[in-house]
Amino acid sequence: SANNEVSKKYSPFQVFPNPILNDFITLRKTNSLFEESTTASLYQVNGYLIKSYQVPIFSEEHVLSLPQLSKGIYLLIVRNSKNQIIHSQKLLK
Repeated sequence: SANNEVSKKYSPFQVFPNPILNDFITLRKTNSLFEESTTASLYQVNGYLIKSYQVPIFSEEHVLSLPQLSKGIYLLIVRNSKNQIIHSQKLLK
C-alpha cells in the first residue's frame, strides 16, 4: 500500500530477516541522527499484542528475541517516546 511505502521511506530503521528465522529479528538504525528512545511492539494481524520491547537509544543494531511464533503474518510497530509510529512492517514467519 502507498501508506506502507511512506513509512519505509522515512523510517529510521530496517528490520531483518523477513521472513523471520530462528525466532530473532534485528532492528538496524539507518539514520545515525535518530537518537530517540523507542518501543517495538509485535502484533498478530488481528491486533493482539504479542510482546513489546524497549529499544536502547544509542545502539546501531538491536536484536529482538521473539517468542516461538506459529507460521503466519505479524506486524512490527515501532513508536517513539511521543507514542508516534515511526516504523511499521509486516513480517512473515
